[in-house]
Amino acid sequence: MPDADFYDELQVSRRASPEVIDAAYRRLARMYHPDTGASADAERMVRINRAHAVLSDTARRAEYDARSFGSARSSAGNARSSARQRRSSARRRRSSAGNARSSAGNARSSHGAADTTPPQSAAPAGAGADAGQRSFLDRVIGAARLDSSVYEEVRHGRRGGLQALAIIVAGSIAIGVAGLGSWGLSGLIPVLVFQLLGWAAYIWLLHRIGTRLLAGAGTRADWRGLARTLAFANGPRVFLVVGFVPFLGELVGAAVAIWVLLTTIIAVQAAFHFGTGRAIIVGAIGWMLQLGIFGVAGLIFAIGG
Repeated sequence: MPDADFYDELQVSRRASPEVIDAAYRRLARMYHPDTGASADAERMVRINRAHAVLSDTARRAEYDARSFGSARSSAGNARSSARQRRSSARRRRSSAGNARSSAGNARSSHGAADTTPPQSAAPAGAGADAGQRSFLDRVIGAARLDSSVYEEVRHGRRGGLQALAIIVAGSIAIGVAGLGSWGLSGLIPVLVFQLLGWAAYIWLLHRIGTRLLAGAGTRADWRGLARTLAFANGPRVFLVVGFVPFLGELVGAAVAIWVLLTTIIAVQAAFHFGTGRAIIVGAIGWMLQLGIFGVAGLIFAIGG
């Protein structure tokens, strides 16, 4: 075994899913990171980072498991084999005494039942996380309710790419329909195209800001994971479809803007592995970028219409 057990370092089971490992890393980072942790411990943070770097990489985790637990499994197997041999010797001695043959048979039956019980009762620790994949609707609702576990799940891309695209398209259609009075039916398609292009620019800019300008010590993010989490954060934009209704449109628009600010902060925290303070700053910047990009788009088409 190595000097440090990476699973113990992150306080997770050997069978923990990637989502569980990432969630544990973020929780510990918030506790021990020198910049944000209430119990700052630089040495402990180094160990946590090293453990997460290995366990979050599929190939390195498999190599670590083979190296770390292969010998332990072999020793355990030898110990079980020795125990079975001792039990067998005991049964032979009882049998040689004369009249305990029937009792020895019952003992063997009991041992057999005991040997088959543990595999049935020992459920993998990470099975719940892997089996509990949410439906699309559950993900949308959970993201809107600021459930950070949804953003962690989406970031890993399990059926999240097409779902994220569907959310962005739905939100763009809602905005296009709400503004029909300004740019007319003929302007709907150009508005949708501009919305999607603006969305791509928004992702690119926020990725640069989060990974370069305001990156923290444990920051790591790919643009695909960021795009998925931010897409689910923008689920509430579908309510902007009522924007053409006087007064109600303005009221819903203000509520959605605040709502998306909160979901964006949660999405940024999951995508970049940020602490709460840095997530609020980068999330607020991303929210303002989004308002600026799509606000300019709406103004251009309104004037053109």
